[in-house]
Amino acid sequence: MNNIIELKETSENQWRAKYQGNYGVYTIKISLDKNEEKKRCSCPSDYSPCKHIAIVENAIAARIAENKNKKPEKTLTVTQILKNVSFNDLRKFIVQHSKYNTELTNAIVLEFSHKIRKDRENPYSLLLRKALKKLNLDDGYYDQDYCEIEPLDEWFEKAKKCLREEKYEEAILICQACLEEFANWFGQSQIEIGYFENYNSYPFEILCEIAKKNESFHKELYDYCKSEKAKSIYREASVSDCFDDLMAVVASQNNYDDFLAQQDDLLKNISDQSSYEAQKILQRKVDFYKRIKQPKKAKEIIETNLQIEEFCRETAKERIAGKKYAEAKKIIADFLKQNPSRYRWNWNEYILEIAQKERDVPTIRSTAYEFIQTDFNQKYYEIYKSTFTPKEWQEEIERLTTHYDKNSSDYSYTDNSGFKKSVADLLVAENLQERLITYIEKHLSAEAMEQYHTAFAKQFPNKTLELYQKALNEYAKNYMGRDRYEYIRKQLQKMKQIEHGDLLVAKMTENYRQIYKNRPAMIDVLKKL
Repeated sequence: MNNIIELKETSENQWRAKYQGNYGVYTIKISLDKNEEKKRCSCPSDYSPCKHIAIVENAIAARIAENKNKKPEKTLTVTQILKNVSFNDLRKFIVQHSKYNTELTNAIVLEFSHKIRKDRENPYSLLLRKALKKLNLDDGYYDQDYCEIEPLDEWFEKAKKCLREEKYEEAILICQACLEEFANWFGQSQIEIGYFENYNSYPFEILCEIAKKNESFHKELYDYCKSEKAKSIYREASVSDCFDDLMAVVASQNNYDDFLAQQDDLLKNISDQSSYEAQKILQRKVDFYKRIKQPKKAKEIIETNLQIEEFCRETAKERIAGKKYAEAKKIIADFLKQNPSRYRWNWNEYILEIAQKERDVPTIRSTAYEFIQTDFNQKYYEIYKSTFTPKEWQEEIERLTTHYDKNSSDYSYTDNSGFKKSVADLLVAENLQERLITYIEKHLSAEAMEQYHTAFAKQFPNKTLELYQKALNEYAKNYMGRDRYEYIRKQLQKMKQIEHGDLLVAKMTENYRQIYKNRPAMIDVLKKL
């Protein structure tokens, strides 16, 4: 059922809909802009995108097609009418109707507010302040993991438009107003910043784009960040990193030393130099030096701060690429020794790569096994297998099969709790078809047949069809619903591809029609066969 209660194009390629859902009215926003497609829904669904977005997208497509095919009506256009309207009459009309039409008022403010700019005053700050004060947080603004603040969204769209039109000064003023007024508003809202985290970062993304396109704004933006980030209003909004990141982009020769000194001061206040906070500052300095084309200084920071896992990883990769395997191993070993709580598995890829290059069979075997110890993995299974003689491997197959059957952590099918996927995958990899059939039959399910029947269907078509029929009959008996019936239909289609399968499927379909004649949805789905 289509529960769309409102659908309109708010600006070019920007659509908004209201949808009557199970938990109230949801707001859906969809941008069809090729440069930046966005799809948002205020519903509480855990799925992304939710079903409401798909419904609205279909409605938009239908609306566009309808408008495209609509024959132009012989009526007066707005352009034709305005040619015959005086400026004063038009002005009176707009003033009168804007009193009662919020959307018209917002459109006028967004488009023309910069015309009334006063010296030393951001013309957008007061407008945003008033709009944010009108927000009612009890209307569901913080009921979802991600919330939308309509006034800020509108001004961000305006800033993006200014950016596209190279009206950089206007875009900067809008972003600054959004930052300042949001921080002020948030400080009084007494809610968690997580609900509004995008509103912290988005203005900085636009300002960074401006900085990359036009260097003449670098000093202005640097001075703004330096003075603004010290203000107390930003403590709750957690945007200090954003200010510093932007400063790293706009720092010029005149303030290189100032920027670096500020980062060093931040670093001094962090007790744990291996922490994520320390990593952010050091990475900022690395990126800064790379930007100003001083890679040696960037590398020096990395190699003198190997307590940072990412830096250690980068250095180890560089040593491996340079065939300095002993150095790479020492770097990795030292890090793991100093950080015993870190997960060794994250480093096994490097350890394995070095062992393969040095042809260190014992290390190859032990490291590859760590990758397959819990669950089967084809890539590392082949590497592990390569370290055994054929005779040794036959014994290892049996040991691994038993190990997976007892210890594998992979999922078991809901209707078949004893099935272990790793066992089946191992048998497939070794082309042990008869053992695979026996294992599947022991833990028979429709899902297992779906995934593994191709491994033995060609050699054992009759047995495959027998097991498939038994599994689907059990599935049909236990599950109902159109989605389940569609699943049965798809499996029957797969059975038809097996030798003599078309005859059995025809028989099974007829039986289902008789047995489940009181399931009209099932009968309807089976007609597609």
